[in-house]
Amino acid sequence: YKPRIYISSMPGIGDVNITLPTGQKLRIECKKGEENKSGLEYRLMREAIGQIMTSFELSDDIIPVVAVPFSEKSYNLASKWSEYKQMKQLGIKFFLVQDEGIVIV
Repeated sequence: YKPRIYISSMPGIGDVNITLPTGQKLRIECKKGEENKSGLEYRLMREAIGQIMTSFELSDDIIPVVAVPFSEKSYNLASKWSEYKQMKQLGIKFFLVQDEGIVIV
């Protein structure tokens, strides 16, 4: 298997697209925060969720992902929201990216 990663800023296909060996596709909407500013987590995460819901057709082979900077607030929101029935039904996942590049799933 030869991995393929497509990075795109074209509306409608996500910011990062990864085809997995299973044939499933990660469609990742990324949002970045302003350095040294907290309190943006709620807005960034909701904006990314909205883009997932309105930018591309969800199908059984697509795993929608929200990627935002890691903070205690974004971790708490992701933990809470990932348990919501609607998030589970849509299969929305959260990737929280630390400054060192480590991704918390």
